[in-house]
Amino acid sequence: MSLLQDLAARRAAFEREAPRDRVSLYEGAIEDLRRSGLLDVALSAGQAAPDFTLPDAQGDKVRFADVIAKGPVVVTFYRGGWCPYCNLQLRAYQQALPRIRDLGGELLAISPQLPDRSKETAAAGNLAFPVLSDVGNVVAADYGLVFELPPQLREAYARNGIELPQINGETRWRLPVPGTFVIGPDGRVLMSYVDADYRNRLDPEEILNVLKDLSDERAPEPRPGAAQGERA
Repeated sequence: MSLLQDLAARRAAFEREAPRDRVSLYEGAIEDLRRSGLLDVALSAGQAAPDFTLPDAQGDKVRFADVIAKGPVVVTFYRGGWCPYCNLQLRAYQQALPRIRDLGGELLAISPQLPDRSKETAAAGNLAFPVLSDVGNVVAADYGLVFELPPQLREAYARNGIELPQINGETRWRLPVPGTFVIGPDGRVLMSYVDADYRNRLDPEEILNVLKDLSDERAPEPRPGAAQGERA
C-alpha cells in the first residue's frame, strides 16, 4: 500500500477501536489548532530555510548548511517515535530514500525527542537517513511549527503512556505540527507541506516530483551541433 493508504487504514482502525470520547477529543484539538492561525506563520515556499545544527541518533552534529551545500534537502518534522502516523511516514520515506538520493537529494528527519529516543526510532524503522533531535523545539519554532498541548490533551496522552516531558526532556508539553519542506540548493523552500491534522502527511511521490523537476532544470542543455556522447 501507499503511504496515504497506510495512514487512512490506521485512522480507520483508531476510529473503530478507540473510545468515542477520545476520538472526539482528538478531532476537537485538530480543529482548534487549525483555527489558531499557526499554519499561517509556518515556513512557506519561496522563503529561505533557517540554518541549524542538531545531533543525530549517534550523537554526531549535523549542520544543515553542510548538507544543502551538496544538493537539495528534504526536511521533515515529526512528533516522535511514539506516534504511529509518524512511523508510517518515516518508513515510507525510507523506501523512497534511494530515489531521493538518485536525484541528488538528502533527507533529514527532526523531532523534539531526546537523542536516545531518536536512536530507538531510527533502529525500529531501519532508517538510513539522519534522524535528528531538536530538544526544546528550537528549530521547529524557527520553521513556525510549534504549539502547546491543551490540558485535556495532555491528560489523554499521559493516560496512554505518552509523557512528553520525559520523552522530550523539557517541562512544557509542546510538539511540532508535522511538516515537510523540500529545499533547493540555494536554501529556498521549493515545497512546503504543513497540516494541522497529524494524520495527514506528504506523499513521497510528491517529493520526488519536485526533485525531478529541479533535476531537469539543472541538467545542462546539449551544445548545438555537438555529436551524441561528446563531452563538454
